[in-house]
Amino acid sequence: MEMCPICINEAAKKEFTGIVDGIVYYFCCKECENNFLAEPRRYVNCCAHSDKKNSHHKKGK
Repeated sequence: MEMCPICINEAAKKEFTGIVDGIVYYFCCKECENNFLAEPRRYVNCCAHSDKKNSHHKKGK
């Protein structure tokens, strides 16, 4: 199960997405999606250290 990168304890849903640098990020709700899209670097930078195997985002096609 993927987790929302904004509300880290909430499960992400496929209908709420954002793409940054070809990577698709999933969110738990529209508010998190909007917050991410308003300031993606704020959240992407926090994830640079994450283990890709257990990451909450996937490489886009």
